[in-house]
Amino acid sequence: MSGQTEQLTLSFDRAARERDVALERIDRVTSDDFRERAERFVLAYLGAHGATPGEVLVEKCGSVGGLRPTDLRHFGTVFRSLSMRGVIVCVGYCNRARGHSTAGGRIWELAEGGE
Repeated sequence: MSGQTEQLTLSFDRAARERDVALERIDRVTSDDFRERAERFVLAYLGAHGATPGEVLVEKCGSVGGLRPTDLRHFGTVFRSLSMRGVIVCVGYCNRARGHSTAGGRIWELAEGGE
């Protein structure tokens, strides 16, 4: 492995560890049942509407579902939990509305056989 490739691998590994620590911290500061309620809402919304950008799901959780955490980044734990369990899958990417049309928005859909 070249030095540059090894450095990139170490950087990605470190970033993944830091992400996991941050997500655990977020879970501790949100209400006890926030993630569970948000997951139920996301699954119901995807079941009724099909593939939907993550930002739309976050907005609908707040406006329709009444789930507004102190920081919208708390929804990261919701999407990560559902995707790691194979309940939802990323089916595409879109420009982000909150990111001033930057790339990186994910489009989520229920996984086949999902809840």
